[in-house]
Amino acid sequence: MNSFSTLKFTLRAPDGATRELVVDSARALVGSGAHCEIRLPAEDARIEHLAVEFRGAGVFAEARPLEPPPLLAGAPFTAGRVLAESVFQIGRVAIQVFGAETELRATG
Repeated sequence: MNSFSTLKFTLRAPDGATRELVVDSARALVGSGAHCEIRLPAEDARIEHLAVEFRGAGVFAEARPLEPPPLLAGAPFTAGRVLAESVFQIGRVAIQVFGAETELRATG
């Protein structure tokens, strides 16, 4: 069997609006750069603000800029494992991230 990894992001804007985005990859960049899978407004995020990776054991993240750092549960975040209930704050945007592994099954 083959499998593939996905990352699911839930973003909450300052006005309370939420949206869910799915990245069909085990890695994703969050930032204002055109190459980022999760794009945020330039006034909220650096070009690359957060690198996220799903490994079988869980979701791990690393801050790209240390000024200003993303916040995790209100504290400056540098790197580490991210729990499902954890909420990042980048500028005015709150972000939760979840990882999943999906099995591909042959048909026919």
